[in-house]
Amino acid sequence: AIIVVIVILASVFCIKNSFDISITEKIKQYGMLRSVGATKKQIKKNVFYEGTILGLFGIPLGILLGFLASYILILISNHFMKGMLPDYFKLQFSFSYLALIAAIILGIVTIYFSAFRSAKRASKISPIDSIRNSANIKINSKKIKTPKLIKKIFGIGGEISLKNLKRNKKKYRTTIISITISSFVFIALSGFMGMLFKEIKNTYSTTDYNIYFGVASSSRELYEKIVDTTRFDSVEDATISRSIYVEVGGEHYTKEYIDQFGVASTDDTDIITVISLGTNQFKKYIKSLGLNYEDVKDKGILIDTISIQGVDGKIRTLREFNFNKDDNINVVVTGDDKKYSLLVGGVTEKLPFGLPKNLESVIIVEDELLDSLGEARSMDVYYKSNDANRLQTQIEEYLKEEQISVVNTAEQVKMMESFYILIGIFLYGFIIVVSLIGVTSVFNTITTNMELRKQEFAMLKSVGMTKKEFNRMIRLESIFMGLKSLLFSIPIGIALSYLLFSTIAKGSSQTYSLPIQGITIAIIVVFMIIFILMKYSINKINKQNTIETIRNENI
Repeated sequence: AIIVVIVILASVFCIKNSFDISITEKIKQYGMLRSVGATKKQIKKNVFYEGTILGLFGIPLGILLGFLASYILILISNHFMKGMLPDYFKLQFSFSYLALIAAIILGIVTIYFSAFRSAKRASKISPIDSIRNSANIKINSKKIKTPKLIKKIFGIGGEISLKNLKRNKKKYRTTIISITISSFVFIALSGFMGMLFKEIKNTYSTTDYNIYFGVASSSRELYEKIVDTTRFDSVEDATISRSIYVEVGGEHYTKEYIDQFGVASTDDTDIITVISLGTNQFKKYIKSLGLNYEDVKDKGILIDTISIQGVDGKIRTLREFNFNKDDNINVVVTGDDKKYSLLVGGVTEKLPFGLPKNLESVIIVEDELLDSLGEARSMDVYYKSNDANRLQTQIEEYLKEEQISVVNTAEQVKMMESFYILIGIFLYGFIIVVSLIGVTSVFNTITTNMELRKQEFAMLKSVGMTKKEFNRMIRLESIFMGLKSLLFSIPIGIALSYLLFSTIAKGSSQTYSLPIQGITIAIIVVFMIIFILMKYSINKINKQNTIETIRNENI
């Protein structure tokens, strides 16, 4: 809804700007009509008639192009949804009468109000001002005064450039608005897309496996069958974990944990998950920690580091318990009144392969030690495979008699990426449409303004301004125009990207980050477009004869 509102507002502004440009370009014509007796009412009717003709052609053409774009997007969408949904589920082309009516009404209303404002403006200008093309030029010595620093840095060309922008405010305002709208829409939507793909990365970066399944049993027979699956040729690494829950007294909480969560250190107890690994996997894990297997084979490795986000938005880590290496942990197995003692073989933040990174407070032990505490009721199996789809098929075939549901995270990532690419196609489609409207508006504005100022440029050349100074002056105008546009578009784009972020950030661990990439692209493209258009206009003006141009103005 937010994106649609942004696109509609951007389109409305661009249409309004197009009318403003059209009126500015025809000011002299309206002045001539007024000078030969045309009334204000007739001038207004002329503008409304022009708006009506544009609407009669533009609205139906827009609707047809809208249907065509929808049809193309449906074909693209169905292509990207292959594998995400069953083959029989496909988007079909259809259209909403409500959307059709809304588009027609929006087009009519936009054209009417744009034409109304332009008609009112055209009818108010006096014939003499219109013919002289001075209606839009307001000269006030105080308002067009430029800082001395500008002249020192950029010379007389820079001073004239800035004064031109100030005295032709209405003309340049249209250009700046067009550039601003295109820029902030791009920044906001590109920031939104970056956030979506970052969410995929954050969601699946917590796993180092690509195949997983859990079973509500830990029988020896099933365990052996699962061990067989870890020997399949497509398996690069695998972990079979079993777990039980134990209770630990709260007197062992660290001071930082108590301060952060406000727990009563003497009364509260906490649950620790004891997770066992097979001998081979446990040895591999111990080796990765730089420990000696013989020293820790009858002990547990404690992992109790917690990551929390403070009020300042920064992520900090703290330990939950004050246990250290060689300490005894007195535990009570959940559902059992017996007390057990676990010896800490080491404290680390590193989890074995496969175990989810969001686990909190676990003790990693070997299978034999877990069996001495009690019976595990379930197993979790994690695989890293070089062919996840093939391995999934092999596991499901081998364990078809068991009630298992294999999760293919590689396929999930692919599906999520396809889904977000699909969203990106729609969003970037909107961006392209709005940007094209904006670029067209900017092209019309700049070329029209340069054409209307050709007599002014001829006068500057006639009093001694060289071609080099003239080109420098126009380039500086481009820089000032671009800077002013970006001064508005970047903050608005950042604000809109944050608004979009806040609508989907609930329940996500993701923090807001500035759309640096979108801002950088916007800055480069804005200056590139302005310089190209200015260069095009300069080349046209430089081809004109100075004397003939001044003579035409006098005539």
